[in-house]
Amino acid sequence: MKRIQIRYALQDAFDNETLLDIRRKRDDFNWCGFVVGLSEEWILLNVLDTNTMQMNGYSAILLKDIEKVREEKDAPSVALRLRGISPAQQPDILLIDLPGLLSSADAHFPLVTIHIEDKDPDVCYIGRVLRTSRRKVTLRRIDRRAIWLESKKYEFGDITRVDFGDGYARALHEVEQLRRQEKS
Repeated sequence: MKRIQIRYALQDAFDNETLLDIRRKRDDFNWCGFVVGLSEEWILLNVLDTNTMQMNGYSAILLKDIEKVREEKDAPSVALRLRGISPAQQPDILLIDLPGLLSSADAHFPLVTIHIEDKDPDVCYIGRVLRTSRRKVTLRRIDRRAIWLESKKYEFGDITRVDFGDGYARALHEVEQLRRQEKS
């Protein structure tokens, strides 16, 4: 698809709350979800987990990475209508630039996940945004055991996707909160 066709399809889906099937050049799978935010650089997708047929948080995806968009008219779309599931209202996420995106996601969600897929497509970094500068974000990281790690800086130019509000991040946060309560 041409870039302008993709942009129009995303805008139409945003305006009409249409479930989409999205192909990114970085992935060997398709994304399914509702576009709940759109800027010149990013789309914010309320992601559908097609295994459980439940909405599963948000992914901010670079617009330039999208290769193909099509309206999802198959079973997932029908199943959502039958269940009365619609896209969640967009949280107040600033999609103008990466510092705004990261800071606003961090303000509304307990954990943020960043992906640096060009350097390592199989790794993500989860944590709290401590600060942003002109070119970097400092993330207080949490590991898969819900234990806080040292902070680390990541270049904005390396970040290709940002996730938040998903089941995995919520579970990590819940375990971390339980540990904190047990210590006090």
